[in-house]
Amino acid sequence: PLQAHETTIAEYAHIENENRRIYAAMVTEMDRAIARVTVALDEAQMTDDTLVMFFTDNGAVPSVGGRNAPLRGNKGQPWEGAMRVPAAMYWPGTLTAGSLFDQRITVMDLLPTFLAAADIPLQAPKPIEGQNLWPAIAEGVPMPSQDVVLSNSGGGVVQHAYFTDEWKLVRARNADGELQDYLFEILIDPYEQNDLADVHPDILARLAAEL
Repeated sequence: PLQAHETTIAEYAHIENENRRIYAAMVTEMDRAIARVTVALDEAQMTDDTLVMFFTDNGAVPSVGGRNAPLRGNKGQPWEGAMRVPAAMYWPGTLTAGSLFDQRITVMDLLPTFLAAADIPLQAPKPIEGQNLWPAIAEGVPMPSQDVVLSNSGGGVVQHAYFTDEWKLVRARNADGELQDYLFEILIDPYEQNDLADVHPDILARLAAEL
């Protein structure tokens, strides 16, 4: 639900849309709550021994005040606006402030990555889907990304996003409501503006078969 303190909402009185105004207030209150956590770590002298990570679980829903522009699509869809989300890590003395990590990472990668950061061996009783990306994050070691399939079910239809190498296959509803396959060179076209399905039908067919 859209809820925030009236005093915080009042800080955004210049925003005409009510949902957007409350949404902005909610983000502000979240920021301030995170600040209280980091202050508590400082006061407890635990900051240098704590990895703090912030990320969102999915893209925004415009009808309740969120925005994903310039990315395409919204929550519950296979487009980048539904899954390419903000994330930040904070660990003074270990991670360089202001550095950028632009490799694909999913929530499935967090367990092995956090274990590696804490120097704890992974002892999973069964194989896990994610990969340890800590060497790439902390030291800039080049690491290939794993193939990833993200799916969403709704209205009796399952839509997919399949990432492999530089390619992304999107299986989504088109304007007629029918499922259609799209192909993007996602590393250079993150806004998914240039569908290459007709340009590379061989790659489209291979990815569709793998999916």
